[in-house]
Amino acid sequence: MPMVSPILVGEKDFGFKGLYIGDDDRPQYPESIYVLFNPRFNKKYQYYEKFLASKKLYKGYYDVSKGFVMHIISVPPIYIDDYHKFLLGEYTKFSKSYKAKFIKGTKAYDVVHGICDFPKWVPELEIFKKDTIIKPIKKWKQEKLKLN
Repeated sequence: MPMVSPILVGEKDFGFKGLYIGDDDRPQYPESIYVLFNPRFNKKYQYYEKFLASKKLYKGYYDVSKGFVMHIISVPPIYIDDYHKFLLGEYTKFSKSYKAKFIKGTKAYDVVHGICDFPKWVPELEIFKKDTIIKPIKKWKQEKLKLN
């Protein structure tokens, strides 16, 4: 999500798994993005966590399950209106400055610029649920057992 992209520099190197607007099992931080990682807990990742923690918009982290960490980042004040438009599915009503963050030639660009229609977004689908981790772990374990 371009709203928090300046903070998530190099996130793919640290086991980035996805972005969420909340977590079913936790008290919610208003107007925040939840960022799930499955990192290798090495020095490089520790430096990355320190980098995140040094940012003004950083709210904290918690362990989701073994090996998975959720970081919480507030939406920058400049994009609060865009965040609420996102929640309402009003993508074409994003501010010009926010629309400029989308890369031309991508589906997201086409959606926010009204070039194509997109189904109405359902916020509940973007709330983090533990089964989003547990199912892939079980599947991975089953596949690993079959290979061995």
